[in-house]
Amino acid sequence: MAVNGVHFNLGNDTGLRHVYVDRDVQNGQTYYYAVVAYDRGYVARDENGNIVVDPEGFIRGIAPSLTTATIKTDLAGQVVSLDINTAVATPRAPAAGYVPPEVTAFERQTIGTGSVDLQLAAPEAVQEGATYEVVFENPSLWQNTPEVSYRVQRETGEVLRKGPCRRD
Repeated sequence: MAVNGVHFNLGNDTGLRHVYVDRDVQNGQTYYYAVVAYDRGYVARDENGNIVVDPEGFIRGIAPSLTTATIKTDLAGQVVSLDINTAVATPRAPAAGYVPPEVTAFERQTIGTGSVDLQLAAPEAVQEGATYEVVFENPSLWQNTPEVSYRVQRETGEVLRKGPCRRD
């Protein structure tokens, strides 16, 4: 899409994703990531639905807008600051003999027929020998309101993380 002479590739509408795994990385190489929200802008159209073009041949309208994605580095290339929408990662090989954590047992107590898929998004946060419980709660008697929340806790009841669930 070109608006006022600036070209934008807005990608495809493939739905919301809450996890991204970059599998094509090299150990020791630093990677910079940004996740931003954007809108599609506005393309002016006439009363027949045709795109309006100015005398120079540019499409009339308002360019898409983005949230910020700023990574500042010093002269040596070291990261000085990141904004809330960015991250820096340098993958490394795991230590010799490292065995990643895995789900060894899964007990599902649900109402309904939906599916549940377990993935360890942060395996480095799992403590060896610990047992965790993930609880989803809906305050409605019939479990049909959108105010669903979650809680991750240890077997001891210590709450590690909690919050509202997001819906795709």
